[in-house]
Amino acid sequence: MPLIPNEYREPSKSDEFFKPVEGTNKIRILGGIESPNLAAVGFEIWERYRGDEKDRPHRFKADNPKNPRPNSAVKAIIQQNHKKHEQLHGHVMDEQEQQRNNTSKLFWAFVVWNYDLGMIQVWLITQVTIRNYLATKMKGPWGDPYDRPKEKNESKDHIGYDIYVIKSENGPNKQTSYILDWESPAPLEKHIKQALAESEVDINKLFEGEYPISDSREGLLGDDIPFDQEAVEARLQKIKDRKDPNLQRTPAEQVDYLTFRFEGIESQEQLLEMGGRKGLQRELNDLVTQVRGEVDPVKLDDLQALLNDVIREYS
Repeated sequence: MPLIPNEYREPSKSDEFFKPVEGTNKIRILGGIESPNLAAVGFEIWERYRGDEKDRPHRFKADNPKNPRPNSAVKAIIQQNHKKHEQLHGHVMDEQEQQRNNTSKLFWAFVVWNYDLGMIQVWLITQVTIRNYLATKMKGPWGDPYDRPKEKNESKDHIGYDIYVIKSENGPNKQTSYILDWESPAPLEKHIKQALAESEVDINKLFEGEYPISDSREGLLGDDIPFDQEAVEARLQKIKDRKDPNLQRTPAEQVDYLTFRFEGIESQEQLLEMGGRKGLQRELNDLVTQVRGEVDPVKLDDLQALLNDVIREYS
């Protein structure tokens, strides 16, 4: 038996993101837009013409995911790039340069399970062809590719399905193309559910310039992988703390804790046990009053939207 597996590879922060390799890549999408921490629609725009400094990307959440349009923050960076280009080159940006270096890019973002690597990642889909494949498939009889509780007009929970992302590079210029294929619907495997439950992933961190999986922000996917027992125990304690109602929390942690509680509601009985519609709304209102001014208001709006979805689902 070898000291380490033959397939061993050094992890890095780039592992947080699913980037299809040439050939077949098998994944499972783990949630949809109704789960604010697992899916999002947004725009990416690069801040360019920074002299000796590198270009840098900015991502903004779409105000309306059903009809996404670049918002004022995106447009402000586009205008800023125009001004910097003119200052740097002494003339206005031509149409070719604008199309190449100064347009925003729509993306879908999903938390996925990568079967090939055996890990949770975030998939940023900027390719129109892939989005069209997914949109067409979701309109078919199989519906959404992820598991979700039954809706009021359904008799049973919805079962998702695995996706094959097939990447190829063809022609003299190595032009990249993608094809999607599917396996028949099957329940999500237990070890994937457990991995998702134990990972502190928040896709909205993308819009704050941070990594979406908290372990990487703490360096646990960098050069200090916790092989030692002390670090492992610290990680397990952090998971336990997330469920502890008596723990003293910062305002941001209080929002995360209430999000965790709302996401754990999976039946009408659970909703009633936790205080019902009025009790949970009162709890959220009290939290908003307590943390207002100390927490990003977008997070509070997302939490309210999550509660609204839970109430609609189980009332």
